Amino acid sequence: MIRKSSQDISSSILESARVLFWKHGIKRVTIEQICLHAGISKMSFYRNFSNKNDLIDRLIDLLSDQSIERYRTIKNMEISFPEKIKRMVEQKKENVEGMSDDFLTDIYSPENQDLANKLEKRQTEMIGEIRNDFIKAQSEGGISKELPIDFIMYNLFDLQNKVFDPKLNVFYSNRSDLILDLTRFFFYGISNRETI
Repeated sequence: MIRKSSQDISSSILESARVLFWKHGIKRVTIEQICLHAGISKMSFYRNFSNKNDLIDRLIDLLSDQSIERYRTIKNMEISFPEKIKRMVEQKKENVEGMSDDFLTDIYSPENQDLANKLEKRQTEMIGEIRNDFIKAQSEGGISKELPIDFIMYNLFDLQNKVFDPKLNVFYSNRSDLILDLTRFFFYGISNRETI
């Protein structure tokens, strides 16, 4: 029998947590369910994570790092800005596929203020880089010169509020579809009409 390394066990737990959280939300998923899904014992879980909050914290870091890496990969491709936008929208679609409303509600719940603060901190780390990328894209004609960069940045980071806007949610059976439409609306909206 092949023994899994601590890193393999940790990765297995993180992936199982992601799958279960996406499907059922954070609150409804127990450590026992994560262990069962990962095929590991609770003892193995506690060798790698101190508790469920530690797991959530590390999962958010992992997902944020992956998202940043994918953004930078697309950004650095030798393709047109409209093609980069198309790939970013496709990436967002993959990110939210299968994400339940329970997960989104849990992650941005006032009860989870620490988690919301962590997500905001991770977003803030990227603001400068994204802003510089948008300035460059605007100077190269990919983003409409009619839109001020600060207006674009404000609206980019305000999309999260729109995900929970009750007036918008009545049009959608789930929030992941709303997130995808908001992403399309934003990126295609800032694009230079002549280059799309």
